[in-house]
Amino acid sequence: MASAAASASCAFRLRDVGQLLRIPTIWMIVLMLPFITSLILLRFYTTFLVDVRGLGVPEAALVLAVFSVGSMFSAFLGGRLGDVFANRFGPKGRIILMQIYLVCFSGAIFLATQIDSNDRVYIYSSTFLLGIVFSVGFSGCVLPIVSTVVPRKLGASAFAFLFSFYQGGITAILSLNIGIIASVFGDLQITFLWFCVLPYLINAVIWTLFYVTYPKDFARQEERERRSAELAATRAGTGEGEGTPA
Repeated sequence: MASAAASASCAFRLRDVGQLLRIPTIWMIVLMLPFITSLILLRFYTTFLVDVRGLGVPEAALVLAVFSVGSMFSAFLGGRLGDVFANRFGPKGRIILMQIYLVCFSGAIFLATQIDSNDRVYIYSSTFLLGIVFSVGFSGCVLPIVSTVVPRKLGASAFAFLFSFYQGGITAILSLNIGIIASVFGDLQITFLWFCVLPYLINAVIWTLFYVTYPKDFARQEERERRSAELAATRAGTGEGEGTPA
């Protein structure tokens, strides 16, 4: 029975989406995801390095490798910072960290794409900084926030709906049209300003609304977990379920 429950919690079910959208914090995640445009940046950053910075294709690939090294540390850093802020400020801690991250990542994108410099030290260092900041928000804030407001049985559906279906669809639409957008603005540098730098700053403002929704949803989920634990303890104490086939 336990294994069946575990399997159910790991399965995506379309009917779960309606239940997910009853959680205010999930609505806020839906609202903010269109402003997470880093995947567009990564999709065209190599082209930017070649066309705007004047690097050769092999060196542009090397610069991307520097970004990847930074991003490996970023995931670990985000998780650690998320725990530190949550321990210090409670449920609001991850919101504070997310707003700091959004402003910092917007600044990192600006440094990497908007400052006209062909200096190799500057290009490599600004790209490494971009990588270091890259994953902090998702690993330290977004993923833990989703996992702490969604009932366990809806966990797989929540992550699949938000980050595979919804965010994946947004990224696909933007990717298909980014060439047209870039031609309208004239070049990739200006496109990055309008579609990467500014959206992250707007998102920092949007995250102010999480102070209203997230602490309440966090408390509700904790209460659900407490009741579930009490019910399980009661059943164990009374022997309910004993003899049930595995």
